[in-house]
Amino acid sequence: MGLLSNCRGQHPLFHHRRQFEVVAADPLPATDAEIDDRSERDALGDPHFSRGVAHVFVVGRLADVDVAGSEIRGVHWRFRDDRSRRWVILSKIAGALTLAHELGHFFGLPHSTYDESLMNKAPRVAWLTGELSFAEPEFARMRRHRDRMLREGMLVDRAGPKGQAKKPG
Repeated sequence: MGLLSNCRGQHPLFHHRRQFEVVAADPLPATDAEIDDRSERDALGDPHFSRGVAHVFVVGRLADVDVAGSEIRGVHWRFRDDRSRRWVILSKIAGALTLAHELGHFFGLPHSTYDESLMNKAPRVAWLTGELSFAEPEFARMRRHRDRMLREGMLVDRAGPKGQAKKPG
């Protein structure tokens, strides 16, 4: 079960009309290669932020701002001057499931104790088998959060009738 195949099919969060679409992939300046503190996390997303899309940045190194000298794989970050503005930052050491975990936060999930959940950070057998997803209550919460974000214009539904992409313009 791969993350990509879930997003393309009848995924419980997105159904056939709620899929991710890459709308841009731009290289970051070398000054953004290493993100060491909260101010740099703010500065990374602030100039690029726009409503309607979920911004994801990939950097060379992402420092753990809570543990000096440590590095993390990813973070769902809220701009400190306006917490409605948010983005995901991934480090080059991020594993295959890191983006899904951080998007879980983006769509309103905290860390959890569900054994099958990507949001559960405790080591367990499901990690070894690769059978991680989200628990049903988490899917429900993400759908509610997604719907609110669509209503408020934080995200834009780019799908047309019957899941067909809208034509540009």
